[in-house]
Amino acid sequence: KDNDLHWYPDKGDFSHPTKMPSQNPHNDRPRNPKRTKSCRPESSEHRHVRFEHKHECRENEREALLSGRLTPPPGAGPNWAKNRVATLEKYAKRTKRRHKKYEKRMRKAAEAGQAS
Repeated sequence: KDNDLHWYPDKGDFSHPTKMPSQNPHNDRPRNPKRTKSCRPESSEHRHVRFEHKHECRENEREALLSGRLTPPPGAGPNWAKNRVATLEKYAKRTKRRHKKYEKRMRKAAEAGQAS
């Protein structure tokens, strides 16, 4: 307990971060240390590439659905294709928003790199 970095000394027996939430982003001992960005197993660029690939696969699936090349799975309801297209469009909208944020971050990073 005394040597554990994640115990808060004057908060009582149940002061482990999993028991006591900390919403402060500047806290050096967050509630769940594994959730920090630095502990991600992949880089943000690779993560972006992975999302882009997934987006392309979904776009191909959407085109196949609209052209009729893709048939519904066995046991699917009558509205399966319509529902699937709506879901894929929802994903595309979210991916587009994420991509815009990514491009904005990259522009900011490039400007910061040129300024220094």
